Amino acid sequence: QAYLVLAGDAAEREGLRLAEQWRDAMPGLRLQTNLGGGGLKAQIRRADRSGAAVALILGEDELARGVVTIKPLRADVGQLHAAWDEVPARLRPMLEEK
Repeated sequence: QAYLVLAGDAAEREGLRLAEQWRDAMPGLRLQTNLGGGGLKAQIRRADRSGAAVALILGEDELARGVVTIKPLRADVGQLHAAWDEVPARLRPMLEEK
């Protein structure tokens, strides 16, 4: 359903904590976390190949602002930003459309 793209060491550490928090908030959420390294573009390609509906992107900029970029991979709509605690509420309608 979702693929977590993590860019940078700090984002990797925080991303693992956030992934657990989002899984707790959304029982049944299938959230794959990138742990194979690679740059941002390579990770987004990996997210697309995974079949996920959305990519959740956490890089240095997002980390500093306390947000995550939500990039739909199967819909022709733009990406959006959400505060970490708002992610489950933003994801639910996007994943229910499938």
